[in-house]
Amino acid sequence: MASAQRILVALVPVLALAACDGSSSPPAPAATQASQCVGEQGAALQSIEHADAIRASYCREGFAFVRFAGPEIGVHGTQEAFFAWKDGRWQDIAWGETSHGAFIYESLRQHEGVDARRLATLFPEAGMTVAPDEPGFSVVVRADGIGDLKLGMTEAQARAASPFPLMQESGRTGTCTTLVTENAGFPALTVLIGRDGTVFAVSVTDSAQTAEGIHPASTRKELVAGYGDRLRAADTDLPYVEQADLRIAFQLMNHIVARIDAGRFATGTAAAACA
Repeated sequence: MASAQRILVALVPVLALAACDGSSSPPAPAATQASQCVGEQGAALQSIEHADAIRASYCREGFAFVRFAGPEIGVHGTQEAFFAWKDGRWQDIAWGETSHGAFIYESLRQHEGVDARRLATLFPEAGMTVAPDEPGFSVVVRADGIGDLKLGMTEAQARAASPFPLMQESGRTGTCTTLVTENAGFPALTVLIGRDGTVFAVSVTDSAQTAEGIHPASTRKELVAGYGDRLRAADTDLPYVEQADLRIAFQLMNHIVARIDAGRFATGTAAAACA
């Protein structure tokens, strides 16, 4: 990004951060650095060039919020940035645009391919405020599908009915065929096709909401308020609602909805049915 070169002249254009998978223990962070990025990523943050410019880092759900500070950083010595994990590396997706390098929510909303609402909710450290009257997503995920895409469709029918463009090549998850559409970070929609060749579930991480207004980045409090007594296992990280033999399951991380699975699966997540 041209803005990255202008704002953060002392750092490489794309920081080679590793995934937040907790697979190894990082060295102890410097006393001047606050970090919630653990495991392999925490270690990588300590070893990148100009690591002394990182003053805070937070990793959640495939995204990172990083705050830099130093005499060669930005206009006033500070800068903030968001990164997304994609293609095996962390890539910068947005840079704070104020003179102090901070983010403004309305400005972040103008970044193409960036879900400002989700980032603002995932990272309260960024200090952005989401307007309470901001309209929600127009695509609705239901127990029997998403938009015009419904359970029981063939792959061809699902591709034609999908509310989002799907990648041309299908993939595999265990015994299932998967169709995905990508956004900055993870597929916004994954369509799961079973052994019988028809759709049995969908999974969304972005750009859709339930009829109750729950979407990825909704809080646990909003989830409970939206579903009330219908919500099962409400105090776990995988609460769900049932509709006949179908269910909608919500995977939570840090009390925030990260993914919504909907379809015909008995327990856990939709992908678990592909084992």
